[in-house]
Amino acid sequence: MRIYPPLNQVSKIGRATQLKTKEPQVQAELFRLLVNDGFDVLAGVPIRQIARGLGVQFDLTVFKNRAAQAIIEIKSEVRGPTEDLDATMQGLKYRSFGIPVILFWDIKEYSELKKFLISQVIPEQQSPKMQTVNRDCLQRLYKSLDIASMSAYDVGMHELEAELERHRDFVKERLK
Repeated sequence: MRIYPPLNQVSKIGRATQLKTKEPQVQAELFRLLVNDGFDVLAGVPIRQIARGLGVQFDLTVFKNRAAQAIIEIKSEVRGPTEDLDATMQGLKYRSFGIPVILFWDIKEYSELKKFLISQVIPEQQSPKMQTVNRDCLQRLYKSLDIASMSAYDVGMHELEAELERHRDFVKERLK
């Protein structure tokens, strides 16, 4: 560790009142709670799968017996309720790893998360709003994946083309 002394005081740093919790604060608090409750959790787990074109870094990953049990994607209190991982490339990438992906933004929901991680049973979504996937976003995502797969074909990246087509077909199924 190295501590640097200040130079000149240009302005003062004051602590502003914060109305909503920001993503790093949610992540730090959730990490602390999980570790305190005995979960094996790592932050910022990078995964690079070059052949599949999936380079990602998970906010939090919970392990059980050295195997990933769940991916936790953290959002701020403002973005979390409006985010839909089914309508994003990030969400599709995360869900392709074959383990549950949890979108988390409210520390008040920690007890539900803890119950899920202990039981490893995916709960039914409570509200109809949560069950409704934004159809317009999915249609745009479908078109983007279709164009991207054609572009991959044009430049001879056949493995990437196949992966994009797989994601495109997944989105197409969600649109039915």
